[in-house]
Amino acid sequence: MFRVTRVLLLLLGVALLSSCDWTGLAYNHLGFVARHYVAGFVDLRPEQQRAFDQAFGEFWQWHRQTELPRYASTARHFAAASQTLQTPQQVDDEILLLDQFGNSLSQHLLQQIAPLLPSLDDAQVAQILAEVDRRIEKSAKRSDALDDAHWRLRQSGQTIDGLEKFAGTLTPAQRHRVQSWTQTLPRDAALARAAAQAWRNAFAEVLHRRHEPDNLGRVLALTDVVDPAIARFQRQRSDTRSRYVALLAELSGSYTAAQRQKLASTLSALAADLERLATDKPASN
Repeated sequence: MFRVTRVLLLLLGVALLSSCDWTGLAYNHLGFVARHYVAGFVDLRPEQQRAFDQAFGEFWQWHRQTELPRYASTARHFAAASQTLQTPQQVDDEILLLDQFGNSLSQHLLQQIAPLLPSLDDAQVAQILAEVDRRIEKSAKRSDALDDAHWRLRQSGQTIDGLEKFAGTLTPAQRHRVQSWTQTLPRDAALARAAAQAWRNAFAEVLHRRHEPDNLGRVLALTDVVDPAIARFQRQRSDTRSRYVALLAELSGSYTAAQRQKLASTLSALAADLERLATDKPASN
């Protein structure tokens, strides 16, 4: 996924994986964050802004009432599972469940956003595509600025930070294992850029055909664009995913009693917070 759907997935992920106080603050103001993000791509007319706010509000209500309870149940399941050694298949099943949550979220959001596209004029479409191009170029330059050693160091740091958010401080042996794992990760910056460009081209076609019948079908197809570069990039991501599954399964057998307790308490607290959020009212934006 790219652009609006991708960033909302990221925002939700940040909100749901942070501390309890920040979870509520971020999630309950997600409408404001989404509006601000969209403003970075296009200047909406007042009636378009109202239509977007209504569409996003409906999506947000669905997510709060339907998805958050599912996330809470999953967090409690993960809390229990964290107390024992996990096989690669068990870890893979758990990650697959998270993938399914993401797919459900993106499909529902796109269904809400698709009817808004025909209201865009040609100048707004050009503005959106120019910003997409700018961000692809910025991302490529940022990637090119990192040599392989620094890229792997960053991947190692991000992975360790993510694990320590839930399990507490890793042991030296666990940190070394993560650092060794990052040395095996595939990296192809040119392929990532080609895939982003291919998605951009598919998105541009959807925008240019926004007044034609079956606009919704074309928008939903953006989640599964058929293109050689995207197919190769997805295979690379699948390889990385398999390596990550193996790492998590291996680490699950090395957790200390204190780490398992931290995992259980962190995930249980997250579940309780998600359950509370499911009944909260969104902040006025």
